[in-house]
Amino acid sequence: MKSKIQLIAIGLVWTLTSLVAIPPTLGQHSHDHGTTEWKKGMVRLNETAWVGTVRLKNGMYHVKHVVEGNNHWLVFNAVTLGAGYREGQMWEGEEIARLQCNVEPVAKSVGNTKIILTKAVGGVRKVQEIQIAGERVRHILPTS
Repeated sequence: MKSKIQLIAIGLVWTLTSLVAIPPTLGQHSHDHGTTEWKKGMVRLNETAWVGTVRLKNGMYHVKHVVEGNNHWLVFNAVTLGAGYREGQMWEGEEIARLQCNVEPVAKSVGNTKIILTKAVGGVRKVQEIQIAGERVRHILPTS
């Protein structure tokens, strides 16, 4: 019984030590001078859409929020799904697009990744805004 209590006490000490060791700089948007990759979200396009000057085909994409100094970027990578479309059988492909964006705070952390599309010339949709799950900002792409 005494050894069981000692094991639990050691486990608690290790847990508390690891929590204290986490740097406080993991806040949502502290701007350091290096490159920081924030959250990543999954986006499914059911039809072709423009993101900047790149035309994305329908399919799955990982969208990463990257901060370089004071600049915010959205990086789109194609996602390939294995047979059966199980998440465990997917892998990230090549980078398709990298666009600078503006960020605006939202009231609470985003629960699910959201993509907002608008109609572009020729009826093809254009990505206007993305909110990535777990972040407290929305990413607004320039209109050009």
